[in-house]
This record gives sequence, C-alpha cells and structure tokens, in this order.
Amino acid sequence: MDESQALQALNAILSRPEFKPSAVSLWDVFWSAVWEQVREFLAWLLSPMQDMLAGRISWLQLGAASLAVVVLIAACWFAARVVAFSVVRDRPSARANASIQRERSDHLWTEAQDLATRGQLAEAVRSLYLSGLYALAEHDVLHVEEALTNREHALRLARARPEAGESLTAIVERYEPLRYGARAVTREAFDELGRLVQRLRLEPR
Repeated sequence: MDESQALQALNAILSRPEFKPSAVSLWDVFWSAVWEQVREFLAWLLSPMQDMLAGRISWLQLGAASLAVVVLIAACWFAARVVAFSVVRDRPSARANASIQRERSDHLWTEAQDLATRGQLAEAVRSLYLSGLYALAEHDVLHVEEALTNREHALRLARARPEAGESLTAIVERYEPLRYGARAVTREAFDELGRLVQRLRLEPR
C-alpha cells in the first residue's frame, strides 16, 4: 500500500460516525449547567443525613439542620410572595395615577378654552401650558415638580425622551414670552400655543 492509499484508508476510518464529534448546542450547555447546580444543591441538602448515617452527627444536630433548611425555604417563599404582591399592587396604582393626571390635563384644557372665551387670555395660556405638562405626566414621561422651571422640565424630558423633549421645548419657547410679558397675549398667540399643546396631548408616548 503506497502513501496515497494509506491516506485514503485513514480518511475513510476518520469519517466514520464514531469518530465525528457530536455538536453541542447552547441549550444543552445551559441545561447541563442547571442540572449540575441542582445536583450540588441536593448533595448539600442531603449531606446532614449522610453524616448522621456515617455517625458524624447526632439526630439532634440533624433536626436542627433540617429546621434551618425549612426556615430558609419559607423565607424564600415569603420573599417571592412579597415581590409578587408588590408588582400586582403597583399596577392598579399606576393606572389610577395615570387616570388622575389625564383628568387634570383635560380639566386644565377645558379651563383654558373657557378663560380664552371670556377674554382672560393671560390666565388661559397658563392653564394651556399646564395641561400639556400633566398629559406628559399621564404617560409617565415627565414628573411635574413645582421647584423646577419650565426650561428645566424641558431639559429633563429631552434627556429621557428627545422627541417629546423637543415638543415641550417648542411649547416653552412660545409660552414664556406670553407668560412673562415679553409678547402680547393675543387670540392668535393663544391658538398657536393651543395647537402645540394639543398635539403634545394626543401624541402616543
């Protein structure tokens, strides 16, 4: 047999199924690691019983170890129940808070329209602006704080939600000159601000 024939024979042998490495998936690796942890936990859990049978610990020590395991399991179960209850309880609370913010926003919007109809445009633009803020609070994208200025609210929102922050910045830039007397509060200015606020109120977040 020459060298070429020998190589062919060797390749034929190595191509047999028993010489091919089996593919191991990530799923297999994951479950192998999980079962290894389970096996180690069970070994630790049963070690007191093995020690007792081997005469290394007494029945009293075994009872104390078993009690400790029961307490540990009960504590884990209690912690899981507390977390689950907290999550379930917070969901209705969040919905209730959103509903309150929506009602506040709607009330301020209606109030702004009523004030404008009566010619109280200076008061109307303030209610209009606050209506936009509470619409953002409804969607949990902005927390309204009295200590923050209008521009600080806009900057904070821009860092968290750039698109919404851009909309609020445009509103602030039109609102502040009207609010602080740098621009006359006309019906046209009120309507312009109203269109921006209404778009903010209706935009999905």
